[in-house]
Amino acid sequence: MKTQLFDFEQLQQLPLTEHEKINWVDQALRLQDQVELPAKISLKPSQETFYNFMPVVIPAMNIAGVKVIDRIPGHQPALTSHILLYNLASGELKAVLDGTYITAIRTGAVAVHSIQLLAKSQFNRVGFIGLGNQARATAKTLLATHQGEPLQVVLLRYKDQAAAFKRYLLSLQSPHLVDVKVVARPEAVFAESDVVVSSVTYAEKDLLSDPNVMRPGTLLVPIHTRGFMNLDPLVDRVYCDAIAQIRNFKYFNRFKAVAQMDAVVKGEVPGRQNDQERLTVYNIGTALQDLFFAERLYEMANAHGQASFDWHEPQRKAWYQ
Repeated sequence: MKTQLFDFEQLQQLPLTEHEKINWVDQALRLQDQVELPAKISLKPSQETFYNFMPVVIPAMNIAGVKVIDRIPGHQPALTSHILLYNLASGELKAVLDGTYITAIRTGAVAVHSIQLLAKSQFNRVGFIGLGNQARATAKTLLATHQGEPLQVVLLRYKDQAAAFKRYLLSLQSPHLVDVKVVARPEAVFAESDVVVSSVTYAEKDLLSDPNVMRPGTLLVPIHTRGFMNLDPLVDRVYCDAIAQIRNFKYFNRFKAVAQMDAVVKGEVPGRQNDQERLTVYNIGTALQDLFFAERLYEMANAHGQASFDWHEPQRKAWYQ
């Protein structure tokens, strides 16, 4: 077997729908208690730089692999990654795939899957803090799969990103989008949102000085965990993709309740109980989701005759469309 190589442009061209992404997230969560999934290894050469190594073995799919993700300050996007996909039985390296694209679409799909499960009923206001690739992927999946009242989107202004993000949202021409509003402070995002999605990759301190700004009924989805830990003792319940990855959080011992999303999907623990609960879901990201997506994309590429043996390293720019 010759190892196949897939860069982000090749993966981006595959006919993957937003609904398929959500289904893949759900299917992967249902396998979580059947896999070997150690906590990620994080190396930090400097305060703002990291390299994370995320291994997993998924016997039900006959695959094993590792995702490597890095954060390099000053680069666009700040986060990039690569995925190594192995045949579990033979040990052969099946493919090396660009993880930046997979991370963006997987992260967006996981966030939207959580929103669908945990947001209050009839939510119609979604705020975004951090407006990079992963926020765009989340917004695209949300607008494509949302059911209910049209959404008002609230953006936190940052340099020129909010204007570009607004143009991107309007370019999607989604019937589920009713309005886009730009605000100047994180407090304003919380004041005007039923769901708050944050994808900031670095924050020196908590973004909200008063945790009570989080109104009853709010769902907070901090994709990279940064900036909101002072809310942890306040919320009624914290959800996550893997408890082992959040045990070292500053306020872990003060959580009122904590549960994994795979247990919610399988009906083993409750999700939202009423529209007054304040909830946080820390989808930090596990190799299970990344390798599940990698295997499905590998299969899709080969089914469509798009197997590749050439590699083009993507430029570090805001490429997600």
